[in-house]
This record gives sequence, C-alpha cells and structure tokens, in this order.
Amino acid sequence: YTKITVLDTFDSAAEGGAEKSHGEVRVNTQVVGFKKIKFGTMENVGSGVLSLPEQEMHTTAYWLTLHQTLLAALPYNSDERMEGVRGLARAIEAIATLLLMCDARDLGVTIGENCKNEYQKSETRNQKSEEGSQESEVRSQESEAKSESAETEAAGAEAGINELRVSNFETRASKAQARVPSPQSAVPVLFEPNIYLYDKYPGGVGFSEPLFRISGELLANARRLIENCACPSGCPSCVGPAGEVGEKGKEVALAILKELSVVTGP
Repeated sequence: YTKITVLDTFDSAAEGGAEKSHGEVRVNTQVVGFKKIKFGTMENVGSGVLSLPEQEMHTTAYWLTLHQTLLAALPYNSDERMEGVRGLARAIEAIATLLLMCDARDLGVTIGENCKNEYQKSETRNQKSEEGSQESEVRSQESEAKSESAETEAAGAEAGINELRVSNFETRASKAQARVPSPQSAVPVLFEPNIYLYDKYPGGVGFSEPLFRISGELLANARRLIENCACPSGCPSCVGPAGEVGEKGKEVALAILKELSVVTGP
C-alpha cells in the first residue's frame, strides 16, 4: 500500500469544480504480499503474504482534490465513482510524464483522502463521543430523580412536597434532555479523494510546482486522451485495463473531467 500525508501546502487554487495544490508530503509504502501470474494467459498460479518493513520518504507532490459536490453530481454509485477516480489518476499520470518529459518511474501516483476531510471526520467522532456522554448523564439524572420521587412517595410525605419534588424532577429532566443534540443535526462526512502525483526521490526534484502551474493543460490533455482512445471500457493507453479500473472506469473518468469544465481545445 501507499499512504501520503500532507506536511505543508505551498499553494492551492480552484481548478474547475475541484482544487489543485502542491506542497511537501510524507510517503509511506509497504509491500504486504505477492501474486504469481503466468505470462500470456494471466493465470494466477500462487500468492503469499510478505512481512517487509515500511518505507518512509519526504518529497514534494501535486494533488487534485475532487470535492464531494462534484462526485455527488455523477449518476453512478460509490464503487463506480472510485473506479473513475482510479482511471482518471492513471490518465493524469500518463500525460504528466509527457508534459514534464520525464521517465514514468520518476513519478508516483496514488489516491488518498483530503486531509481537511479527515480532520472533519475526527471532529465528528469526537462530537458523537460527547453526545454519548451527555446522553449517559441525562439517563443518570433521570434515574436519580425517579429514585427521589419514589422515596418521597414511600415516605408518605405531604402532597404539596411530593408535587414540588416531582415538578423539580421534570424540570431537571427537561433541561438535561435539551442539552442533548438531535441525531438529525449531525451532517455525514463523505469521502473526498485526492489524486497525488509525487516525486519518487527524497526531497523531490521539482515536478510538483510545474504540474501545479499547468494543471489546466494536464486535465485538458487527459480528457483528450480518454475521448480519442478507441477502447470500449479502458486499456493501458488511457485509464488502464478494465480489469483494474472496472467496466465503467473510463466512462466515469470522462464524466469527472466534464464536470470539471475542462476545455479540450482544438
């Protein structure tokens, strides 16, 4: 697997319906298994689990954030949208190597979650934990108030005192209940992907800043590449084989680019 953590954002700007950024990142990679495939027939002849140490590298990267509103506008389910994001990442990587005139092994590509969205999810989890604590406190107060009311009735106290204590119990319970937020008020946080193109060398070699500057050209050429490819559902020349990006990977990747309002030009 490959995981990227943003350490510092040098610059960011809107790019159609998305957001482009570049900055310093930490890349963590680890090989967790292997698969043996017969050449030609692609027959699976074995696999296994590996236990290798995790590799860490600080470098620079360019990334494109696809906002929730953009993905929600697509008439596809969540799995198909992710297939399209993977296909788009492959197409962007292919165009980036041409525009930068570098070797394909100089650039790495991966998909991660928007770091701002991860923070929002953490805040949501903390909020839910606080709500649970408040609900427990309410139940405890209600239980105490009921016990007081039961003891009062058992003791045969005067009716006026009983009414007063019952009234106090209802007041405390209603106030405590009012402090508990309504479950409907919680806004669900959806997945917001980042497509990362990072330098495969420690410290970076300067690819991220040019990619940030020519982001519009990068996406326009990616759209042209996908539109002009004759394959029905994906191939190594555009978004990758259909077996890797899914049957609708090419279709969804093109739909994302259209939502970004990227003009292909003449």
